[in-house]
Amino acid sequence: MELHNFTLEDKTWIDPIVMSENTRNSDFCFSTLYLWNTDPDIKTGLIDNRLIVRSKFYGKIVYVAPIGKGPIEPVIRKIKADCDKDNIPMAIYGVTEEMKNLLEREMPGELLITETVDQEDYIYDIDKLADLSGRKMHNKRNHINKFLSLYPNWKFEEMKPEHFDECRKLLKLWQSRHELHKDLEIDYEDLGIDSAFNHFKELKLDGGVLYVNNELCAFTIGEKCAKDTYLVQFEKADVDINGSYPMINREFVRIIRSKYPEVKFINRSDDAGIEALRKAKRSYYPELMGRKYTVTWKI
Repeated sequence: MELHNFTLEDKTWIDPIVMSENTRNSDFCFSTLYLWNTDPDIKTGLIDNRLIVRSKFYGKIVYVAPIGKGPIEPVIRKIKADCDKDNIPMAIYGVTEEMKNLLEREMPGELLITETVDQEDYIYDIDKLADLSGRKMHNKRNHINKFLSLYPNWKFEEMKPEHFDECRKLLKLWQSRHELHKDLEIDYEDLGIDSAFNHFKELKLDGGVLYVNNELCAFTIGEKCAKDTYLVQFEKADVDINGSYPMINREFVRIIRSKYPEVKFINRSDDAGIEALRKAKRSYYPELMGRKYTVTWKI
């Protein structure tokens, strides 16, 4: 396979493939590929009308599930040949339920397909997040009401370049209070957020900022990832401000609902196996879970 170094300019041809695939999987969104990959040797290309991305995950060379059109078997065999050339095991991440079924039909008995629970996406009904209606959202409404009573001088704004420095300061504050979570996953996130600020316009990102008494207390960043789905990539808040997380969540989703009326779902990505994240994401009662699988060659 002939692949080239992955760059920001690849967005022009990758975006149409992602939108044509129209899967709610967060792995294929260009901002995910660009912001979460710190590997300088990440490569990409269009092989047999399918998107190929070769990168590293925790130091191991992996391939993103090859979305696109046409038969998938020839592409998988080319990925396997590419791995054999470098004497490494084949590993394909982010395989959706639909692609899993396609692989089982085209290559029965040849592949080992394993569900990766820690990488499942949490996908929510946009109206439920924006309106927080129903008994299940009672606690969230209480947090919002507490916020409104404690901080009447709050305001929410769409993110602009003039907000970036304040967001960076809040990120440093957040980092200082989360040393226990200072693992490789969080390191990737820090670098991704900084890259998002540096390339906000080129990546066509949206963002929101929340203020209390003219002090920034939360921010969030995202991108549309499918025809009916919006992906929230990052969300950070000052936990000393009671209700800051539910408030930034609600206000941003309301902006997205207004800006993209075709969007029906909000993807808040996976929990990375972090128990605190899992608990927080489950507390909003996802409409569905975006299952993902890892594909290796059966020995």
